[in-house]
Amino acid sequence: MTETDNTKLTELLKVKVETASDEHLKILTEELRKSQLLMPIEITSNFEIDENMKVGDVGEFEEPLRFKPISLTDDFGNNLIPLFSEESEIKGQVSVMGMYTQDLADSFASGHDKSVDGVVFNPFGENPIMLPMETFIGMFKR
Repeated sequence: MTETDNTKLTELLKVKVETASDEHLKILTEELRKSQLLMPIEITSNFEIDENMKVGDVGEFEEPLRFKPISLTDDFGNNLIPLFSEESEIKGQVSVMGMYTQDLADSFASGHDKSVDGVVFNPFGENPIMLPMETFIGMFKR
């Protein structure tokens, strides 16, 4: 797993957006802009996994690693990319990639898959926050 320290962000995400003060939302937005989040991925490269590898081992591959984000569908049919502030927020065994939100937004802006409607932060947490893709990307335009 990728190491992240998003203690402040995780605490901010526990407050319901509907009841949060303007100041809280401003701080939350700033934390999201500078955070490194965990994004579940599906590895699409064709390679054999060394049976002796353990978590944390580094492997070498002849071809570049190819992957795609794993998405979730919400109750309204929106196709969302889940992003997690902490490893403890992830349910089940899944490969993840740690990415800074700015890099994610740039990636989505340059080659946005139109079938993806947005992102959802800590979807299995107390107060998941969903942002339409345009809003997420727009957070990084100054």
